[in-house]
Amino acid sequence: MHQLDNCVILISEFIGGSTLLKHIISKGSLPENETVYIMETLLQGLEALHKKNIVHRNLKPENIMLAYTPTGTHFKFTEFGFSCTLDPNDKTDWYVTENLCMKCGTPGYMAPELFANKLVTAAADIFSMGVILYAW
Repeated sequence: MHQLDNCVILISEFIGGSTLLKHIISKGSLPENETVYIMETLLQGLEALHKKNIVHRNLKPENIMLAYTPTGTHFKFTEFGFSCTLDPNDKTDWYVTENLCMKCGTPGYMAPELFANKLVTAAADIFSMGVILYAW
């Protein structure tokens, strides 16, 4: 997003494909090898987000897009409205700033610490990925 002379310009990417939820529903159930491939790919993407100090906090099948391209299917996380950044100055694992103490996300996919109004860490995203795997 860029602001210029009191105007906001939003540039977004068109993703020609479907959500992970629609993909799962269209197939009824996914074979084990496809499930493993999707989860490995998504966890690698999540690792890349966490290495950039980003916590998504609203992971669910509806917020994961499958982009069909000539080179294959690519997965993209969407809906970063609840995302926040980790504190890069703190050297402890998964420490985040206080602004992450709030309930947000979709209840069925939320980590327990979100419900308890405790400090949320990047581990909450891992919990959500587990729920996604369990759900299909």
